Amino acid sequence: MNLSKIIESIKSRDTLFSLLGFIFLVAPGVTVIFLFDRDLFLSLDWIKLILLSVSIVVPVAFFNTLFLMSWDNVKPHEKEGLFKSFIIATLITGLLIDSTAFVGFWFEKPMWWSIKMLIVFECLFVLGALYKERKVRRKKKDEKVP
Repeated sequence: MNLSKIIESIKSRDTLFSLLGFIFLVAPGVTVIFLFDRDLFLSLDWIKLILLSVSIVVPVAFFNTLFLMSWDNVKPHEKEGLFKSFIIATLITGLLIDSTAFVGFWFEKPMWWSIKMLIVFECLFVLGALYKERKVRRKKKDEKVP
């Protein structure tokens, strides 16, 4: 396999975003496992570690993708809008999971404390999305009424 062909394929925007999306799906879960259960981290082989990491992050990322789609008025059949919503959602999810894990680890709190903190941030995110959607609907309603 030629290295220049690989580099050309990585230059593609979709490939780069897919690679970043994969990294943001795996890295937060690896961080949580490493910080809160090092014995598990050391005992797993890399495939099981990736699967466990993705299974930690994907439910939250899926939830955030749905709310970002409603926020941006993206229709489910719009591939480009769905892809952008998913990439942004994985970025937000990764930052939320990592930040709550690091804060919990820094203050020597148990993992449940970090999970509760993550749920609070997710609720704030959902409330912000619902508020914006309501504001947009109200604006559209005001534009229709002469």
